This record gives sequence, structure tokens and C-alpha cells, in this order.
Amino acid sequence: MKIAQQFPQFKKERALVILTGTQEAEFYLAGDGVIEKIETFRIPRIRYSDKEGLSVRTGKTGVTGGSSKTTKEQYQQEFTAKFRTAAKDIVGRVTPTQIVLVSPIVGEVEALLPVAVKKIVAMRIKKNLCERHPEEILEHIKKTIIK
Repeated sequence: MKIAQQFPQFKKERALVILTGTQEAEFYLAGDGVIEKIETFRIPRIRYSDKEGLSVRTGKTGVTGGSSKTTKEQYQQEFTAKFRTAAKDIVGRVTPTQIVLVSPIVGEVEALLPVAVKKIVAMRIKKNLCERHPEEILEHIKKTIIK
């Protein structure tokens, strides 16, 4: 998609824009006035039947139970593994000159990036913009540049 004039054009850069939520990630490549989505992934929700995934034991103190891993921990582990491999693969393919991170968990996501790439992170925006139009993403980048 061609970038409208009122947004940053990334003329001399090859910017990798990484958007994440807690279960999904989107990767955009911006440069020479064009932005395009190059990859995306989403960790599907885990659906349990009535009793699956939950162990319950009754005793003197009442009902106790739970599984060894909470659903949130499972999502985090799956997301971490998938993000690390996707980021390493994409950075190797597109060789960006700068990276823009947009995530509600910016610090955690930056820690998952390959070590050699961490020094080219140019911008960090603490917001969840997954599944938004590229113009809305560029609007937030523009606001951050102006600050």
C-alpha cells in the first residue's frame, strides 16, 4: 500500500514495523513510501470441555484444584516460541535498517528479539494496534515522532 503524504514515508530506511498483542503479531515492511504486511500469526484460544484441563479435589478446607499451567502461561509460552522464530526468520529475510515496536508489552517483546537486532529498535509505542488499518498504525508512528 502506498503511504499517504501526511505520514512518515521511510524514504531512506527499510523499517520493520512489529505489532503485537498478547496472542498475535503482525509484521510490516515500510520503505520508499510503501508499507506492506509481510507476515502475521495468532495463537488460537484453547477451548476446554466441562472437565478437561481442570483437576479438582475436595477436602476439609473446601474445593481446591487447578492444572499445573494456567491458560495464560500456556499462551505466553506459545507466543514466545512462535514470535522468536518468526522474528529471526523475518529479520534474516528483509534486513531492516530500523525497527518500530508497537505493543502493550513493549519491554517483553523487545527482549524476545535477536540480540543483533535490538540496537536498531528506533521507536517503541505502548499500544495494541493489531488488526488495524496501516494508516491508523502510521498515524500513531507520526504522533510518536512529533513528541
